Amino acid sequence: MHEIMNVKKLKSAIGIVVTWALSFMLMAGFYIQCIFLPFFRGTEYQVWGILLVIPWLYAIQYLYYKLIKRYTKWWDVWKEK
Repeated sequence: MHEIMNVKKLKSAIGIVVTWALSFMLMAGFYIQCIFLPFFRGTEYQVWGILLVIPWLYAIQYLYYKLIKRYTKWWDVWKEK
């Protein structure tokens, strides 16, 4: 069974998809909470919410970058040229 399905590639694919889903949900929550809701309520932007969420966005994007760089080989093609 392990010869047919590479477990390492499966784990890396699951990790990349889960990280993408978490970053997408966090960004969607950020836009809804800090930009759209205050606009419809007639209030100002919630600066504290933006200051709390932006570091998390950068952290998840960095984790996503590290996962893709570790488990895919797209950068090797650029180094060869």
